[in-house]
Amino acid sequence: MYDWLAAQMKERIGPPPRGVVYPVWAWYQNRGKRQKPDLRSERWANGSAGDKFVCLEIEVPDEQGLLSDFN
Repeated sequence: MYDWLAAQMKERIGPPPRGVVYPVWAWYQNRGKRQKPDLRSERWANGSAGDKFVCLEIEVPDEQGLLSDFN
């Protein structure tokens, strides 16, 4: 899946910066809304007991992003 996403970004946006192989995969929305995820509940769906999670907020110019449907 990651190879496909990287190829789509190259086709639609252009070549990545030098040294970049894979894009950053992030969520624009959480459960259909622009809200921060509750990491206390997300860890049960996306991790194992004892895993630590962080939430990063990044800003990317529209022309450097590619929105897709997770499903």
